[in-house]
Amino acid sequence: NGAKVLLITIITSMALISVLRGLDGGVKVLSEINIVMAALLLVFVIAVGPTAAIFDTLVGGVAAYAKDLIPLANPFGREDANFTQGWTSFYWAWWISWSPFVGMFIARVSRGRTVREFIFCVIIIPTIVSMLWMAAFGGTAVSQVMADAATLARCRDRHGVVHDIDLLLVGPQTQGVWLLSFLGAAREVIDASRAAAVCDALDALDALMRGETADVDAAFADLTGREPELPAFLRGPKP
Repeated sequence: NGAKVLLITIITSMALISVLRGLDGGVKVLSEINIVMAALLLVFVIAVGPTAAIFDTLVGGVAAYAKDLIPLANPFGREDANFTQGWTSFYWAWWISWSPFVGMFIARVSRGRTVREFIFCVIIIPTIVSMLWMAAFGGTAVSQVMADAATLARCRDRHGVVHDIDLLLVGPQTQGVWLLSFLGAAREVIDASRAAAVCDALDALDALMRGETADVDAAFADLTGREPELPAFLRGPKP
C-alpha cells in the first residue's frame, strides 16, 4: 500500500506541475519525455527480442490487414456471429461521438502547417509507428508463448483429467512415462510401482478429507514406524 500511495503521489504531482506550467512548458515537455521513453523501449525490444520474428510479424500483419480489411469490415454475408456480438452499434456510436473532439484537437495542433505536412505527420507517421509497435510487442509476446508451449506436455492424472505439465526440469519424455508433478511442473520421472504408491497415498488423503476411512498405514508404508532424524551435520559427535 505504501508503494501505491507513493506512486499515485508522484504521478499526481507530475500532472499538477505540468498543468501549472502551461501547454508549452508543461504538457509539451511531459509529452516529449513520454515519446522519447517509448521510442527507447521500442528500440530495446526490437534489438533484444526476437528481431526476425518481429519483422516477420510486421510484414505478414500488414499484408493480412490489406487483404482482409474490406471482407472483415463488411457486416453482411458473414457466417460467424462474432462480428455482430463484438462490434455492436453502441461501440460504433461511441467512436462516432469521439470524432468531433479528435478532429478539433488535430485541427488545433495542425494550425499553420501545409496539407503535405498534415498528411505526413498525422496520417503516415502514426500509422507506420503503430504497425511497428504492434509488431514488436505482439511478435515478442507470440514468440514467448510459443517458446513456453514447447516445454509443455498434455498429461493425464490418476483420475483421467488432462493437464498441461511443464517438462523443463525433466526434459522431453515419451508417451506412457510417469511424472511426479507439483504446481503444473514435472519434478521427477518415476517408475510404475512408485506411481502406484503415490496414487494410493493421494487416494487415502482424499478419502480422509471426505470423512471416509482409509488404510493410512498401507498408503504410507514407507513412513510408518520411522522416527524423525536430524541431518548428519546436526547430529553432533557420537558418544
